[in-house]
Amino acid sequence: MNNVNYAIFLSYIKAFADAHLQVRRFASDFVDQLQNFGSAGTTYPLLYVAPTTYNFKPNQYTGSRLNELTVNIYCIDLLLEDRTNVNAILNTTSCVLNDLFKWLTEGLLPGVDVIRASGLRPLNNYTMESCAGWVMTLTVDLTSYGICEITFA
Repeated sequence: MNNVNYAIFLSYIKAFADAHLQVRRFASDFVDQLQNFGSAGTTYPLLYVAPTTYNFKPNQYTGSRLNELTVNIYCIDLLLEDRTNVNAILNTTSCVLNDLFKWLTEGLLPGVDVIRASGLRPLNNYTMESCAGWVMTLTVDLTSYGICEITFA
């Protein structure tokens, strides 16, 4: 059985970000830290994952347990002062999130099953650094370990 925890799921997203030709930076933390990551560097587009919920549920098919993880995934880029690049940013960042969704649903990642995804919601002047882009809410089932794998003394 593949045990996929939060850290492993993030490593999958980071691997996507590292390999994608349009993504320049990846980070993950709480949503209120996005502004700090946005202003800490000048390399954009930024792909950012923020956790929202982590639930435990039984797998209805096998009786084993699953971890249901919901995250918000932001893809933002820096606006020019005159905003002439806003449509290019919206195009690029929506393509990145679309690529990520396809990769997660069709990439056969072990232990990850996408169960819900929102449409993309636009972001305008999202950080103090005048960023624009999109956010997607994604819910995945992650395979979990059984009672035999618990580390007891």
